[in-house]
Amino acid sequence: MTKVIDDIGQEYDPLGWYKDQICQMSWDEILELMDERIKNGSWDKFVESLGAPPHVIKHDYEMEKTK
Repeated sequence: MTKVIDDIGQEYDPLGWYKDQICQMSWDEILELMDERIKNGSWDKFVESLGAPPHVIKHDYEMEKTK
């Protein structure tokens, strides 16, 4: 996962917005996204850029909500 330092020296995740969108998706939408990325050959790069597969991001989000 790539972290970036902003102008005032704070670290942030430039893909945070996209990860937030994944967290708000339904499980069916995540399955569709995964299917699309696998079929078009961009799956490995997609997961590498996110730092984790979308279903793991969603799972971790759901688990964090239950705490």
